[in-house]
Amino acid sequence: MIDQWFEYPLPAQLEQKLLRLMDHLRLNYGAIDLILHPDGTFYFLEINPAGEFMWLQKAPGFPIGEQLAKVLMGTAWRRDNGTLN
Repeated sequence: MIDQWFEYPLPAQLEQKLLRLMDHLRLNYGAIDLILHPDGTFYFLEINPAGEFMWLQKAPGFPIGEQLAKVLMGTAWRRDNGTLN
């Protein structure tokens, strides 16, 4: 089943709402759980600021760890202050 994970683009309006939530919570990273109902409605379950992601890095190869490392090293834009550190 693990090979069934793939990138899924969110509707722009939902993406912007989630990014505003992350800004409000001052999060640079958040593991967001959503449910997509068969009728096309998205349901927000939670955002976890310390959510696990390694399985997404290993199976489909998303570079989440590398991006988090860049934020920690100050070489990537930070959501909490809108600048490079």
